[in-house]
Amino acid sequence: MPTSSPSFVSAEEEMRNWAELPPDAISTILQKLDHVDILMGAGQVCRSWRGAARDEPELWRRIDMLGHADLSPELNLHGMAQAAVRRSAGRCEAFWGDYTDDHDFLLYLADQAPSLKSLRLISRYNFDKVLKEMIVKFPLLEELELSLCSDVGESGVFGVVGKACPQLKRFRLNKDVFYDFEASDNDRDDEAMGIATMHELRSLQLFANRLTNKGLTAILHNCRHLESLDIRHCFNVCMDNTLRAKCDRISTLRLILPRLSDVRMRGQFVRRQTSDRGFPRIISSSSMDAQDDLSAIENQVCKLSDVRMRGQFVRRQTSDRIISSSSMDSRGDLSAIENQVRKLIDDLRSDSIEGQRSATSEIRLLAKHNMENRIVIADCGAINLLVGLLHSPDAKIQENAVTSLLNLSISDNNKIAIVNAYAIDPLIHVLETGNPEAKENSAATLSSLSVIKENKVRVGRSGAVKPLVDLLVSGTPQGKRDAAIALSYLSIIHENKGHIVQADAVKQLVKLMDPALGMIDKAVAVLANLAMIPEGRTAIGETRGIPALVEVVELGSPRGKENAAAALLQLCTNSSRYCSVVLKEGAVPPLVTLSQSGTLRARETAQALLSYFRSQRHGSSLSVSKWLTGAAYL
Repeated sequence: MPTSSPSFVSAEEEMRNWAELPPDAISTILQKLDHVDILMGAGQVCRSWRGAARDEPELWRRIDMLGHADLSPELNLHGMAQAAVRRSAGRCEAFWGDYTDDHDFLLYLADQAPSLKSLRLISRYNFDKVLKEMIVKFPLLEELELSLCSDVGESGVFGVVGKACPQLKRFRLNKDVFYDFEASDNDRDDEAMGIATMHELRSLQLFANRLTNKGLTAILHNCRHLESLDIRHCFNVCMDNTLRAKCDRISTLRLILPRLSDVRMRGQFVRRQTSDRGFPRIISSSSMDAQDDLSAIENQVCKLSDVRMRGQFVRRQTSDRIISSSSMDSRGDLSAIENQVRKLIDDLRSDSIEGQRSATSEIRLLAKHNMENRIVIADCGAINLLVGLLHSPDAKIQENAVTSLLNLSISDNNKIAIVNAYAIDPLIHVLETGNPEAKENSAATLSSLSVIKENKVRVGRSGAVKPLVDLLVSGTPQGKRDAAIALSYLSIIHENKGHIVQADAVKQLVKLMDPALGMIDKAVAVLANLAMIPEGRTAIGETRGIPALVEVVELGSPRGKENAAAALLQLCTNSSRYCSVVLKEGAVPPLVTLSQSGTLRARETAQALLSYFRSQRHGSSLSVSKWLTGAAYL
């Protein structure tokens, strides 16, 4: 035992120094640590620590894995989350996690945590179907948060939540940006109508939602116990006298009250208190106080938005540090940011190379910082000037300009503005002539723009496919990833599929399926889309893509297996020759396994392919028939 210790030591140092502590003391220390820290090392100090971390379900009753999205590329957060839930031994009452983009894990959580009362999911994608399937297994749920979760809320999923979780008291649905593509009023209020079925709600937060007065009225009418309502950045809501009267019973009300001349995000916090006479009193504060302005949720939204885009599109050099200054750190003082941006725009217009370099560099950093800055920069008219500088003969100006546009494109509204500024051809110019980082960020910008359906068509018709495929061949590792992501978005549109095949992309994508390159999932996603057209299937067959796809079905990630199975289904059902090749490559055993244990879509696809094999049984070999017969009993 050490006789003295420094005034401060880290938790891990303390555990290593005191490995002989009694179990109760070890348990007390572990309960003070982050669950990810425990799984990464604190729980591995020695046998006693491992036992305490593994065998105490109480330690895992409330699992908090928030704040680790930046570790997603380096760590298997999905596996760690599953291990944490497994250690709870069915007693898990709360799970909080960000960037847990794994449908299989959510289904596992649903099966293993029947007593779950709190569920917070940050930064997930396209999981309406899984949410419907899992939420019915949480009848005791009292708190649900879905923040930065794209494409959630469609197909009546919130109505399912309301019915399946009768005890739900707190619900938060926070988007990263407000957008509205001229949807009808009914479409705008689909989510609100589902929320209106959550009759026991006490607290509701809808950040940047597209609901209208109609949807909000339905919520107020049906959620009679509502005490706290946060609808900041819900620009389709008009807080008229009628609606304000309906909100009289709400004790805490947060909403945005924009001036007609200012559509930027100036939040107000409206707190209803009871006066001495018992009447509600409205106290409205300015946006100078971070607690009373956009508060923690907007900071979280902007921070996680940057993380999410970094995970999808953005690869920035380490020199892109955020410069601390009053104009950048103060979220309330938008006028200071606007003044700064206008001065930078003057420098963009100048003939000075140094001035343009400095201005593009500062705009690049401002656009990286948060969503408000992106809106201000766009509103001040910087986008057109940045697009013009994509043709600059100065490599650094060109690089800064394209990276600035990439950061600005995080906002969906800016995506539209960038395309309307005729940026696609200049981006292709950078893709063909820029330095390595400029090429990477040009490809990433085209990826970002192509998230919107209309832009997929415009980018595909612009001639971007060939230079993207060239980047697959000769780009940096990050450039190849960005190109593959761009092609995966573009290949969703039918008319782009032929362009991609004609550019000889399939051969390059098959080469990228080498596990050492770490790009299998991205390559398979494109191949699954290309397999839907005859030319794509032919190219896959001629480039030995079938053996590679079968290997992914057997050894790939859950998402990779799902897409590989989809590609094989297209190949087999459209060509008896390719079907024979797939069978000869030994696809049946991994397909049988996948049909039982894959993601929901993977199981359905594998079962469809096995059913097709059975229908072709009489023309198959004896060994294949044996495998197919056995599959029915597994």
